[in-house]
Amino acid sequence: MGSYLKENVTTPTGKRWVETASAWADEKIEPFNLGQICDFVVKEVRLDDCSIDPRRIAGTSHARYNQGMTWRVFLSDAKKIAAKLDVLELRPEYYEDPLSYDHDPEIKFGHPDGWHLYDDGEKLFISEGNHRSVVAKFRAHEDGITSQRVYSVIKLKASPEARRAYANLQHSYLPFEADSGPERRLISDENGVKLYQIRVRFWLLGFGGPSPYEMEIHEAAKFVERRNRWRKKVFNLVPNLYRKLCA
Repeated sequence: MGSYLKENVTTPTGKRWVETASAWADEKIEPFNLGQICDFVVKEVRLDDCSIDPRRIAGTSHARYNQGMTWRVFLSDAKKIAAKLDVLELRPEYYEDPLSYDHDPEIKFGHPDGWHLYDDGEKLFISEGNHRSVVAKFRAHEDGITSQRVYSVIKLKASPEARRAYANLQHSYLPFEADSGPERRLISDENGVKLYQIRVRFWLLGFGGPSPYEMEIHEAAKFVERRNRWRKKVFNLVPNLYRKLCA
C-alpha cells in the first residue's frame, strides 16, 4: 500500500511524507456538516486573514474526502493534489502568504473562494481549501511548520445550557406531543460576530387537539414542564382515562 501511494506522488517532499508520516496520517478524515452541529450554536465569530495550527484540522465538509479516506491516501489519490504539491516544491512562499499569491498567474491554481475553516473549539474543519489544508497539515506534523495563514476561520460557540433545555423539553412531553427541532434565529450581526437565539416550535395536547407554540428554548422547557407536571402524574396513574379525555 505504501509503495503504491508513493508511486502516485510526483514531488520529493510528497514522497517523503507518504513514506515516513507517522500514525496520524492513517486516521480517517472526519465528516463535517454545519447544519447538523449548529442546532445549539449561539455565537459565530469570523476571523479574517488569520493563522491556524494545521495539526488541529480534523475533517472536511467535502463528501468526496470524508467517507473513509485517510490523510495519507488523500496526499496520494485526491484529485488535483499534485498541483498543490508542485507549488510547495516550486513556490513554497505561497504557503507562507496565500492571500497575496492566490491570483498569481505563475501559480496554476487560483481560488477566488479562498481558504476557509470552521473551529468548534476543539477541532478545525475545512470549508474551502481541502488540498492546501492537507499539505499544511503534513507540513505541520512532519516538518514542524505549525502556523499557517488562511483566509478566514469561523469560530463556533455552542450553548450546553440550550442543549440541556432541549433535552428537558423532550422529557416533559406527554405521549403524542412533539416539536420540529431546535431552530436558530439571528438576533445580531455586527463586525463579524453573529449571535443567535435558539427557539423551538412544539405541539401540546389539549381538549381541542394539539396546539402549536413557539418559544425560546429555555422558556419552552420551563413552560412545558409546568404545564405537564400534574398531567404526567395523572397519566402515570390513570393512563387509559387520560388518553380518553385528551382524545
